Amino acid sequence: MQDYIYDDQYTGPRHTYGFVLRPLDINTHPKLGCILGSYKADDKRARYGSVDYARRLTDEEVKKWELVYLEVG
Repeated sequence: MQDYIYDDQYTGPRHTYGFVLRPLDINTHPKLGCILGSYKADDKRARYGSVDYARRLTDEEVKKWELVYLEVG
């Protein structure tokens, strides 16, 4: 998987995760597979917004980073 994936260039499947306890910031989510520019602060499905990944996160990552799986699109 490439180091940087940009929202406007990525066309594959997107796994959306919501922030439960804090918004997107440095060291608040896993970096591998994160689609840069996909953060939606106004996503009402999660208290602090959502971000897309090009891969499904492991259960351990979801728990460690306090995220919630929202959808695949």
